[in-house]
Amino acid sequence: MLVAGLPECSVGMKVRQKVRGCLERGKEDNIPFYIRGCQEHIAIGKTKPGYHVTIV
Repeated sequence: MLVAGLPECSVGMKVRQKVRGCLERGKEDNIPFYIRGCQEHIAIGKTKPGYHVTIV
């Protein structure tokens, strides 16, 4: 798991599962889309101290 946004917030990303899905299923598991979602959560976390989320 990769965790970003520290110390203001915690956005956990299960990147191994996402990469594996992309390798097995192709473009339907779109990694850039996944990263944009993570960035959105980090932006939310910067405005809400203590914000924690895990993206699967």
